[in-house]
Amino acid sequence: MPNPALAQDTWQNPPEPIAAFLDAPFLPQAFISPDNQWLFTLEHPPLEPLASLAQPRIQVAGLQINPATYAPALEYGYCSLTVQHIATGQVNTLALPSDARIRNFRWSPSSRYLAFTNTRPEGLELWLLDVPQGTIKRLLPPIPVSYTHL
Repeated sequence: MPNPALAQDTWQNPPEPIAAFLDAPFLPQAFISPDNQWLFTLEHPPLEPLASLAQPRIQVAGLQINPATYAPALEYGYCSLTVQHIATGQVNTLALPSDARIRNFRWSPSSRYLAFTNTRPEGLELWLLDVPQGTIKRLLPPIPVSYTHL
């Protein structure tokens, strides 16, 4: 005799107030350059798809590492970067890849350059922003990492 409590339920969407809350954009993050000349605004991507959350992870000493990228698992980064010159108010939205997940920001000593990584399925890319020029370029293609030794 079939048990209705064990029946497979179909996917159900949440009620509208909950769906609106889950679909609301994240608040942007902002930080100022070390020389106090530039304001940076970073936007989070929408919620990650389930396939991204289900990727394999290696757990080492309390850390969760993505074996495809050798980067922390479940850290998704930002999808857009806007630069504003504080004195003039001039705003520049940088042209990043459509699926960008940028993080690991590091400044040059002069605050002219900002280096960051972009997480790709095949590894991490290294990018460089020339802040006064408002130009970015990829310095290194995705660096694959093999965990066959583990």
